Amino acid sequence: MADTAPRIYTVPSGQPFLDCLARALLNGDLPVKGGAAPDAIDLTGVTLYLPTRRATRALQEAFLRAGRGRAMLLPAIKPIAEGDEDLSLLAGAVSGNPYAGADLPPPISSLERRLVLTQLVMRWSETMRDTNLSSGGELDPYAAAGSNTPAQAVALASELASLMDMVETENVSLDGLATLVPDQYSDHWQKTLTFLNIVTTYWPAHLAERKLMSPAGRRNAVILAEAARLRSMPPVGPVIVAGVTGSVPATVELMRAVAELKHGAIVLPGLDQELDEESWQAIVPDHPEHPQFGLKKLLDALGAARTHVSTLTGAEPSARQAARAAFTSEVMRPSGTTGRWHTYTEAARASRALTPALDGVALIEAASEADEAEAIALIMRHAAETPGKTAALISPDRLLARRVANRLMAWDIRVDDSAGRPFAKTVPGAFLLLVIDAMAESFAPAAIVALLKHPLARLGRDPFVMRRAVRALEIAVFRAPYLGAGLDDVAKSLERAQHDTSTGARRDTAVKRLWDEDWTAAHALVADLKSAFATL
Repeated sequence: MADTAPRIYTVPSGQPFLDCLARALLNGDLPVKGGAAPDAIDLTGVTLYLPTRRATRALQEAFLRAGRGRAMLLPAIKPIAEGDEDLSLLAGAVSGNPYAGADLPPPISSLERRLVLTQLVMRWSETMRDTNLSSGGELDPYAAAGSNTPAQAVALASELASLMDMVETENVSLDGLATLVPDQYSDHWQKTLTFLNIVTTYWPAHLAERKLMSPAGRRNAVILAEAARLRSMPPVGPVIVAGVTGSVPATVELMRAVAELKHGAIVLPGLDQELDEESWQAIVPDHPEHPQFGLKKLLDALGAARTHVSTLTGAEPSARQAARAAFTSEVMRPSGTTGRWHTYTEAARASRALTPALDGVALIEAASEADEAEAIALIMRHAAETPGKTAALISPDRLLARRVANRLMAWDIRVDDSAGRPFAKTVPGAFLLLVIDAMAESFAPAAIVALLKHPLARLGRDPFVMRRAVRALEIAVFRAPYLGAGLDDVAKSLERAQHDTSTGARRDTAVKRLWDEDWTAAHALVADLKSAFATL
């Protein structure tokens, strides 16, 4: 590779990316292959940019494994957060750094953004309805006008926020929206343009008034500021960008700045080095669906050919991994070049290349989703019980992942779900949803009983005392016809049930077995519940 070519490496698919990265740094193979291994002090002079905060934490553990548990001073590891996981991009670079975005306005919080956008959507909807009513058309009052309820406005606000993030991430402008469709062809499009004025006019005005920036806009500004800092004040030590694919255009500028440094290097994840050159060149711009489309665009933006990219030392694939990589490359090749499959299959049949490629690959056809989760859980349990063996489930199906995790939990095997756990699926989240449901449903019998039977619903009572009081309330009030709404009606129904029971008007066996202490506990429970919900 020529001296003028950027130092770009790749870790092939199937190899542990962060472990390979840590080993290469400790062995001296980054930023240049065959370099001297750094001592305990030299390592602190290395700067590493990784995609997300999660990656920075995982790299610290990878250094611990690569160093075989010995204590060491780690490099400066900074997250770029090239995704939705973390929008506080380059927070480590900004901290204590007067150059990388310290003079930028702070980002608006996600809660404030959603609330403000919801208000703007509701005002636009009101304006549209008023316009329809004043136009005099017979059906105009029933025409769609955005949101009819706050819930619909919140949903539209979320979509607008996603649109703004997408536009700002790609660093494009919406100035040409008005000219996309001629005025005489689409009246609906003109109404859409007035709706998008929320994004193009009112939202920027709100940010300017509040002296804030959008999260994606500030992220781009911080990344570009960091790139400018690297050019104006090049660090003395090595600077390495690892695991970043350039899907955010601003990160391409940062990677370009790192590639220009004397001690800069870039490590890409899973670059396809098996695909023939003609098919590789056909990926951009004709095949944006190809999994290597982003990496091809990145290399083009960096002015680097695929031949400039070498495999990171220590990450060389085994014969089986190389055969599998070649097979995967053929399976995913651009659709316009699939005619080359004939050549590949003939050569693979003659050389029996598919035998090692598919060694260890199995297909299980499950009868149901439950059986599918059970089979996966059994495979992962077997791996967990085998010394030195690991397993990972990769699936876009969040329900399947939760089913597998729950099944493993039954065997006391706790797994780390990288996508996190929905708050509603946690014990506090489920409890808070029950609180909201009880309020929203005016304390209907099913809602209030579900809330009171939750383990976190204690109202300062011992669990046994709480269960006894809830049981008394359920028997006295909700096992008879109940048409009330609100806690006041619950209290009145409880008083009426006690009166009817004492006078003999109510004779069902369960209510007659309640003790005076049970009635007292039920009355106290309703009173405490009213007090707890008073502020809500």
